[in-house]
Amino acid sequence: MDSTVPMHKVGIPDMRNHLNYFILNECHKLIQNPQWSIKISHYYWESNKVADALANVGVNQPTLLIMYNDPPHSLLSLLFKDNIGVAWPRVVHVNKMSV
Repeated sequence: MDSTVPMHKVGIPDMRNHLNYFILNECHKLIQNPQWSIKISHYYWESNKVADALANVGVNQPTLLIMYNDPPHSLLSLLFKDNIGVAWPRVVHVNKMSV
């Protein structure tokens, strides 16, 4: 799922019929906390492949919480590439607005 989907859903206050209502409602409560300054932004998955890969690892886990002492083996190559500054280009279509 593209990260824009949950990003937009978190901003909708009443979604009682949504499959993930509970977690979206908890996120909405956290965002509304006046003691915090929160900005929700969309990032293309190519800009943070490690986070994307870790999220995919989490989706396939049988338990709700796993604590790692070391990164999962599947992330080591991505961590190395991130550390040396490998760039991941992405073609983005931009709509030109007429003046």
